[in-house]
Amino acid sequence: MRLLTTAVLDAFTVTMEHWAWQDEPEELIDLLRRALAFLRLDELRAKPWPPVDE
Repeated sequence: MRLLTTAVLDAFTVTMEHWAWQDEPEELIDLLRRALAFLRLDELRAKPWPPVDE
């Protein structure tokens, strides 16, 4: 979960940096949507954690 959170925060940070340096800024939400799509989060499959007893 921490890795996923870090990846999303990195995508947001890169989006903000890219948006800030543009001469004619695009819509921020569109840039963020593209950054998150680049991570391909929808293709991740959650694996069940092993039981505590193991």
